[in-house]
Amino acid sequence: MNKGVAAKRDLDDAQTALAVAESTLTGAQQAASLLRAGARAEDLRAAELRVQQAQETLQQARTTGRAKIEQARAALQAAEQSALEVEAKRQDAQVARQTTVQKQADLAAHRPPPPMPSSGRP
Repeated sequence: MNKGVAAKRDLDDAQTALAVAESTLTGAQQAASLLRAGARAEDLRAAELRVQQAQETLQQARTTGRAKIEQARAALQAAEQSALEVEAKRQDAQVARQTTVQKQADLAAHRPPPPMPSSGRP
Protein backbone atom coordinates (compact mmCIF):
# COMPACT_ATOMS: atom_id res chain seq x y z
CA MET A 1 0.00 0.00 0.00
CA ASN A 2 2.92 2.40 0.63
CA LYS A 3 3.85 2.17 -3.03
CA GLY A 4 0.38 3.34 -4.01
CA VAL A 5 0.53 6.29 -1.62
CA ALA A 6 3.99 7.28 -2.84
CA ALA A 7 2.86 6.99 -6.45
CA LYS A 8 -0.11 9.25 -5.76
CA ARG A 9 2.17 11.75 -4.01
CA ASP A 10 4.59 11.74 -6.98
CA LEU A 11 1.70 12.31 -9.35
CA ASP A 12 0.43 15.22 -7.26
CA ASP A 13 3.94 16.72 -7.11
CA ALA A 14 4.34 16.48 -10.87
CA GLN A 15 0.96 18.10 -11.47
CA THR A 16 1.82 20.92 -9.04
CA ALA A 17 5.17 21.55 -10.74
CA LEU A 18 3.42 21.71 -14.10
CA ALA A 19 0.83 24.18 -12.80
CA VAL A 20 3.57 26.41 -11.31
CA ALA A 21 5.53 26.37 -14.57
CA GLU A 22 2.42 27.24 -16.58
CA SER A 23 1.65 30.10 -14.21
CA THR A 24 5.21 31.41 -14.45
CA LEU A 25 5.00 31.32 -18.25
CA THR A 26 1.71 33.21 -18.23
CA GLY A 27 3.15 35.87 -15.93
CA ALA A 28 6.24 36.27 -18.09
CA GLN A 29 4.12 36.54 -21.24
CA GLN A 30 1.94 39.21 -19.65
CA ALA A 31 4.99 41.17 -18.49
CA ALA A 32 6.47 40.99 -21.99
CA SER A 33 3.20 42.14 -23.50
CA LEU A 34 3.09 45.18 -21.20
CA LEU A 35 6.67 46.06 -22.01
CA ARG A 36 6.10 45.86 -25.75
CA ALA A 37 3.60 48.69 -25.48
CA GLY A 38 6.25 51.27 -24.67
CA ALA A 39 9.42 49.76 -23.37
CA ARG A 40 13.02 50.36 -24.20
CA ALA A 41 14.76 47.74 -26.31
CA GLU A 42 16.76 46.36 -23.35
CA ASP A 43 13.62 46.06 -21.21
CA LEU A 44 11.86 44.31 -24.04
CA ARG A 45 14.81 41.93 -24.55
CA ALA A 46 14.89 41.14 -20.81
CA ALA A 47 11.16 40.37 -20.84
CA GLU A 48 11.56 38.16 -23.89
CA LEU A 49 14.36 36.27 -22.14
CA ARG A 50 12.12 35.74 -19.11
CA VAL A 51 9.40 34.39 -21.41
CA GLN A 52 11.91 32.08 -23.07
CA GLN A 53 13.16 30.86 -19.68
CA ALA A 54 9.61 30.30 -18.51
CA GLN A 55 8.85 28.33 -21.69
CA GLU A 56 11.93 26.17 -21.11
CA THR A 57 10.94 25.64 -17.48
CA LEU A 58 7.44 24.66 -18.57
CA GLN A 59 8.79 22.22 -21.13
CA GLN A 60 11.09 20.70 -18.51
CA ALA A 61 8.20 20.44 -16.04
CA ARG A 62 6.07 18.74 -18.68
CA THR A 63 8.83 16.28 -19.54
CA THR A 64 9.63 15.59 -15.90
CA GLY A 65 5.95 15.49 -15.04
CA ARG A 66 5.23 12.92 -17.73
CA ALA A 67 8.09 10.76 -16.48
CA LYS A 68 6.89 11.06 -12.88
CA ILE A 69 3.33 10.29 -13.91
CA GLU A 70 4.47 7.17 -15.75
CA GLN A 71 6.59 6.12 -12.75
CA ALA A 72 3.65 6.75 -10.43
CA ARG A 73 1.34 4.74 -12.66
CA ALA A 74 3.83 1.87 -12.76
CA ALA A 75 4.25 1.95 -8.98
CA LEU A 76 0.48 2.05 -8.50
CA GLN A 77 0.04 -0.87 -10.87
CA ALA A 78 2.72 -2.83 -9.00
CA ALA A 79 1.01 -2.09 -5.68
CA GLU A 80 -2.34 -3.22 -7.06
CA GLN A 81 -0.74 -6.40 -8.41
CA SER A 82 0.83 -7.07 -5.01
CA ALA A 83 -2.56 -6.61 -3.36
CA LEU A 84 -4.08 -9.14 -5.77
CA GLU A 85 -1.29 -11.62 -5.04
CA VAL A 86 -1.80 -11.21 -1.29
CA GLU A 87 -5.53 -11.82 -1.71
CA ALA A 88 -4.87 -14.94 -3.80
CA LYS A 89 -2.50 -16.29 -1.13
CA ARG A 90 -5.05 -15.53 1.56
CA GLN A 91 -7.65 -17.51 -0.36
CA ASP A 92 -5.17 -20.39 -0.88
CA ALA A 93 -4.50 -20.47 2.87
CA GLN A 94 -8.23 -20.53 3.59
CA VAL A 95 -8.73 -23.46 1.20
CA ALA A 96 -5.79 -25.30 2.82
CA ARG A 97 -7.33 -24.78 6.27
CA GLN A 98 -10.67 -26.10 5.07
CA THR A 99 -8.98 -29.10 3.46
CA THR A 100 -7.12 -29.85 6.70
CA VAL A 101 -10.35 -29.70 8.72
CA GLN A 102 -12.06 -32.04 6.23
CA LYS A 103 -9.14 -34.51 6.25
CA GLN A 104 -9.14 -34.53 10.07
CA ALA A 105 -12.87 -35.24 10.04
CA ASP A 106 -12.39 -38.03 7.47
CA LEU A 107 -9.59 -39.55 9.56
CA ALA A 108 -11.72 -39.43 12.69
CA ALA A 109 -14.61 -41.12 10.86
CA HIS A 110 -12.42 -44.03 9.71
CA ARG A 111 -10.79 -44.80 13.05
CA PRO A 112 -12.00 -47.95 14.72
CA PRO A 113 -13.95 -47.37 17.88
CA PRO A 114 -11.97 -47.66 21.08
CA PRO A 115 -12.18 -51.06 22.80
CA MET A 116 -14.90 -51.47 25.36
CA PRO A 117 -13.65 -51.65 28.92
CA SER A 118 -14.04 -55.06 30.44
CA SER A 119 -16.39 -55.36 33.37
CA GLY A 120 -14.31 -57.98 35.13
CA ARG A 121 -16.80 -60.86 34.61
CA PRO A 122 -15.87 -63.94 32.62
